[in-house]
Amino acid sequence: MILGRSEEFIVKGKPGAWAAIAMADKNSGAKDIAGHKIRLGADRKLVALVRIGEGGIGQLFVETPVQGDMIGQNFYFEAVVWTKDDFSDAEVCQTISPEQTENGDNGVLVAAENEVKKGVKFGATTALPPSQHSIPGSLDSNKP
Repeated sequence: MILGRSEEFIVKGKPGAWAAIAMADKNSGAKDIAGHKIRLGADRKLVALVRIGEGGIGQLFVETPVQGDMIGQNFYFEAVVWTKDDFSDAEVCQTISPEQTENGDNGVLVAAENEVKKGVKFGATTALPPSQHSIPGSLDSNKP
C-alpha cells in the first residue's frame, strides 16, 4: 500500500452477495465471529463494503491511513461474504496474493510513494551501436 493512496481489493463470490473487508494493525487477538476464526487484532475496523456484481466480482477500495509514521509497517486484512441478513451463511474469504499464491499472508506493507526524479540524464555513447556513432569529419557531421 502506498501512504495516502487508495488501494484496490477484489473479492470473488456469489452474484448479489455482500462482501466486507476489515483491517487491523495486528493479525491475531480478535474474537471469533459467527464461529469463524479471524486473522486480525482486537482493534479491527470495517473499511469497505460492496455488493458483488453479476460477474461474481466485488471491487473494493481501501484508503491507506496517513496518521503517524506508518511506512514499513503492515496492515492486516480479512474479507467476509454473506447473502442472509442474519449472517448465518457468512464465509471468511481465502487470501490470494497478487502473485496468485493461495493461503497467502493477509498482511500488506505500507510504503512511501517513489520519488519522481526530473532533469537531464547523461550517458556515454558507447552503448550505441557503431552504426549510430557520428564520426568527426564525415558527411553526416554537417562539417566539410
